[in-house]
Parts: sequence; structure tokens; C-alpha cells
Amino acid sequence: TKIARCDKICSPITNSLFLGSDTIAKDSNLLKRQGITHVLNCAGTICDNYYPNEFTYKKLHLFDGSKEDIACLFYDVLEFLDD
Repeated sequence: TKIARCDKICSPITNSLFLGSDTIAKDSNLLKRQGITHVLNCAGTICDNYYPNEFTYKKLHLFDGSKEDIACLFYDVLEFLDD
């Protein structure tokens, strides 16, 4: 399926921002090869911060639904990304 194919892709958004799945988040070697130092975990309700001694994490407890209001998180997330 299309979702299964995308599960193993660490997609660059910019030179320093990537998007990935739980599968990617579990692969510390891949994260290191990409130069990733910070991980924004948007699925904190179901995904762990797998390597807290190797990466800086921010965990959000979001649910994947149309009624999830994330506007209140923008400034906090932007501050984390600027770190």
C-alpha cells in the first residue's frame, strides 16, 4: 500500500527539517546520518521518544483528527525548531 511505502521514507522538507514515521524515529543510525539532532514527536500518545540520550525531543500528544486544534502549539513548536 501507499502508506506502507511511505513508512520507511525520511522526507526532507527543508535542508534541516525532515518528516518521518514511527519506523524512521526508531532508526537512530538513519537519524544521525541525516544530521538530525531534534525530534518533534507529534504522536506522543502512541510513539515513544526512543533515544532520549541521543536526541533532543519535544513530545506532543496529538490525535489525528479534524477537530484537533493545534494553533495553540505553534509558538512552542517554532521555538523548539529554532533551537
